[in-house]
Amino acid sequence: RTSLNWKTLAAGARERADMAQGRAGQGTDGGLNGLLSISLSLGAAAGPAEASPLRKGPYLQGLGTTGVTVKAELERGAPAKLEVYEAGTEKVVGSAESPENWTFHAMRVEGLKPGSRYEYRVLTGGQRSELGRFTTAPEGDGPFRFQIYGDSRNDHAAHAAVVRAMLARPADFLINTGDMVHSGIEPGDWETFFSIENDMLRDRCVFAAVGNHELYKGDPAGGVAF
Repeated sequence: RTSLNWKTLAAGARERADMAQGRAGQGTDGGLNGLLSISLSLGAAAGPAEASPLRKGPYLQGLGTTGVTVKAELERGAPAKLEVYEAGTEKVVGSAESPENWTFHAMRVEGLKPGSRYEYRVLTGGQRSELGRFTTAPEGDGPFRFQIYGDSRNDHAAHAAVVRAMLARPADFLINTGDMVHSGIEPGDWETFFSIENDMLRDRCVFAAVGNHELYKGDPAGGVAF
């Protein structure tokens, strides 16, 4: 049990997400690209796997009792749309559009039910990402489970092993303590980060702190990204 409040986490993450969408939408090659603005692929019917139109993501941010933000970085600038489905169906219960020709998109859906399971996809350029899943936060002060991790910047094999261990255990959300990459201005560092964490961040919302390595040596490029 913990006194940590879902609503406090979600409200702060949502505020940062709104700011990031406005200033980082055009995208850069620098990875998170407002990634966790901190505040890091989907098919129609059963059939052959589709090539993902996304470079990074989709991943969950700002999960609360009635809403969630989904972020994604595309291979090239294009509009994007988020669809949220009733779990186990293709029934759309919420959607959001990001109509600009940007590489980075942050889309939020509200009006969901507390403590309920949903699935989602990001659609762009006639393609759909993998199916993601999430459960909205419950109302009230009941117990919940979360995982804390961080400082994954250098040892990629250890990072991958930690992620595998985390996925083997249930969790309602994640907290990353920062220093996700060695240098926040290096695109390759973010590529590696997402290649390791993509599946986990697709289905588990992360509330992340910005470490000094994300803002490596005070370079302003890192500051703008967040």
